[in-house]
Amino acid sequence: MFRAAVIFIAFFLISLPAALLAEIEDLRPLEESLQLTEEGRHLSLKEAVRLAILRSLDIKIRDLDRKSKNAEILKSKSIYDTTFDTSFEYEHDSKQNASRIAGTKAITGNFDLSFEKKLLTGTDITVSLEHERSSTNSSFATLNPSYRAVGKLSVTQPILKNAFGFLDRSEVKLIKIDVEHFDYETRNRIEEAMRTVIDAYWQLVWVYEVLEARVEALERAKEFWEVTAEKFTFGMAEKPDLYAAEANVRNRFSDALVARHEVENQVNQVQVLLDLAEDEWMIPTERPQFKEFSRSLDDALVQAFTNRRDYEQAKLDIEMSNIRLRMKKNSLWPELDLEGSYASNALDLNVQNAEGEVFGFNHPTYFAKAALTWPLENREARAEFRQAKYEKEKKILAFKKLEQEIYREIDDHWRGVLMSYKRAEQSEKVRDLQAKKLEEEEKNFRQGRSSTKAVIDFQDDSIEAKLRASEDLVAYERAKIDLLRTENTLLETLGISA
Repeated sequence: MFRAAVIFIAFFLISLPAALLAEIEDLRPLEESLQLTEEGRHLSLKEAVRLAILRSLDIKIRDLDRKSKNAEILKSKSIYDTTFDTSFEYEHDSKQNASRIAGTKAITGNFDLSFEKKLLTGTDITVSLEHERSSTNSSFATLNPSYRAVGKLSVTQPILKNAFGFLDRSEVKLIKIDVEHFDYETRNRIEEAMRTVIDAYWQLVWVYEVLEARVEALERAKEFWEVTAEKFTFGMAEKPDLYAAEANVRNRFSDALVARHEVENQVNQVQVLLDLAEDEWMIPTERPQFKEFSRSLDDALVQAFTNRRDYEQAKLDIEMSNIRLRMKKNSLWPELDLEGSYASNALDLNVQNAEGEVFGFNHPTYFAKAALTWPLENREARAEFRQAKYEKEKKILAFKKLEQEIYREIDDHWRGVLMSYKRAEQSEKVRDLQAKKLEEEEKNFRQGRSSTKAVIDFQDDSIEAKLRASEDLVAYERAKIDLLRTENTLLETLGISA
């Protein structure tokens, strides 16, 4: 009888943990979805940057914008293009005339060609050559058929307003500066796109860290539940302790599910930024590492004032305002254009003789003209000159304001990096202390010197400290990237020449 009782008690003690374990068996099929697969693209930060350069649609769009803008330089020089014109006319006139002298039929053919070009000096040059063949049935025509050829050279030169092409050259120069201004803006947008990619990468690292920490916390909660269940079988724990341990497991599982969802969301985000296939899983290979921050504020300021594109753009704005002011000052002058032309003509029965005689300069025609246009009040030009003067003063003040803003931004971001560094340093120490605290408390629980609530609370403290340490390390990496972005040295640091 005694032996049977012993066997029954032993069987009860052995089977009870198994029965209790069945209470959380419903979680096991779901836990498989939390496991991190090793299949997929193992993505380093360097590889993410390389893919962004090759595949990012945002960067491709910005690059095309820049190429399109550069074409405006070529367009601005079109005022100096050589223009070729040609025409051919034919007329057959058989109308009745009141006089027999005119004849009853006249045939005329004209062939003209000309070249026009504006020089850098503002000089407009036109070279033209006209050919005409005339025939008639009039008996009074001296040359029938007759060939007439006229060669002409015309020159127009502005003297005061747009003197020697000043305004024309200034317009081209403004376009070149504007293109350079846009190029800075494009590079700025490309750098911002790269910062977005890097930030998304570190966010991916962070959500992976969270998932790993949540899964680890789940495993630790399950181990604690098993210890609690074992103690319950020996009467060393009460049912509330067992319920609390099971609730702890299920809470950890819920946290892990949310973390897994965040990983999937961030993978999708990186896929869009890098223009990758939707079904391609990504596994970041980088891990946040604590490295000492040793840069000085003076170094950051030197880098910023050397590389900031908005600073260079502000200089270009002042240069453009200077050019516009000089243009408006020149526009105060009246228009005085000198025009001159030389023409040589020939008339012969033979077409070859007519063409040859044109270049013999035996029948020249000279023409000279000076044309003056002077708005006496000239209100519009004077008003535009004043506006250009005020605009230049505004650009100078804006430049000084920008200098102050750059100093403030660099100071803010530099101090932000320093704060992130110090915070990450302390977070790592807190993480280690919380882990040691939990380990000791679990030992105490096994020895019956602690409660279930205390262990669960310490687990919360440990997991939160671990997550905070990882978060602060990622924030430290982001802060350093933001400082480089504020200096406009991010592309250079990445080895990208945009």
